[in-house]
Amino acid sequence: MAEASAAVTKEALRDALREKFGFAAFRAPQEDVVLNVFHRRDSIVIMPTGGGKTLCYALPAVLLPGVTICVSPLLALIANQISGLTAKGICAKVLSSAVTKSERSAVLADLASDAPRCKVLYVTPEGLGGGALQGVLHTLHSKRLLEAIAIDEAHCIR
Repeated sequence: MAEASAAVTKEALRDALREKFGFAAFRAPQEDVVLNVFHRRDSIVIMPTGGGKTLCYALPAVLLPGVTICVSPLLALIANQISGLTAKGICAKVLSSAVTKSERSAVLADLASDAPRCKVLYVTPEGLGGGALQGVLHTLHSKRLLEAIAIDEAHCIR
């Protein structure tokens, strides 16, 4: 994973929370989870639907230079997440069977660059075994641009 930014402060997180996501304060336990991401501590976060899990990986993704991978099982949920992040000016993409060949090529080209625009890449559990995705993960890791991997639903863990 990429080097953690030890310089992140709670004030910087709260500023980004307000400016990018429009929230005045974190809900419990979001701030602790976000800080864990910055300090490269693994976390298991159990929150109800609508509890704010996305923020736990999307906020660090905005502030860190690389890409966060999110494994999510439902294409409709992924589309909703991408729409919400895009509306906030955050570049989020998906690699799945639902994207066209040209969309897939564009996403792969961006991820292969030295400064990917994509901040959050969504994949399905089935897509994790694909050769293209394995290549992306290897490339991002070798360039120190793989920031975090989030598993959005517990049943994605095999």
